[in-house]
Amino acid sequence: DSLFYDLKNNVGTTDDTMQLVSPQAKGSARGIRYDHAARVLELKGAVDLEVTRLAPRPGSPASEEKSRVTSNSMFYSENDLLIRFMGNARLDAPDAALSGSDIVARLSPDRRRMVSLMCRGNAEYRSRKPGDAQSLRGDRMDFDLSPDGKAIERIRVTGSAVFSSEAKDGGVGLQGGEIHLELNPADGSLQRILSK
Repeated sequence: DSLFYDLKNNVGTTDDTMQLVSPQAKGSARGIRYDHAARVLELKGAVDLEVTRLAPRPGSPASEEKSRVTSNSMFYSENDLLIRFMGNARLDAPDAALSGSDIVARLSPDRRRMVSLMCRGNAEYRSRKPGDAQSLRGDRMDFDLSPDGKAIERIRVTGSAVFSSEAKDGGVGLQGGEIHLELNPADGSLQRILSK
């Protein structure tokens, strides 16, 4: 409904609810601040975005994969290649869910893919693969992604770390100050786990 633009400093703001529509993302937020000179975008409240990416499928063409991200606010720096979702942050992907106080993603130089992902503050990750439900909890989680940004290769959980896996033929649980997992990027299967 309203927009204030500071021509001298090249900064635009509004406190109104806004709609975002782009080829990669669409959604809404309440209030926005855009600093053109610093290349910084801030969404001030009620962030709710749907992100679309092309996901490869073995033996078939890539298909669109949609994920939803919600948080109290968002900070994006184009120069630092960084997106931070702050306050009650949650990422729901087709095969996993991640939640915590903050979720931070670092982007590749072309800004087309994630190179790393971090979640902190009551961080929780749940895999939704058929027949094998895995979950991780801890104070902080760091995810290392494959060079193409399409698969998780390693997960490090620090601070009151808990890992559990439940399958139809049984389950396993592990606790420690730190838990490190190595995954197979091809299918996401667990290759190695270390607890400290």
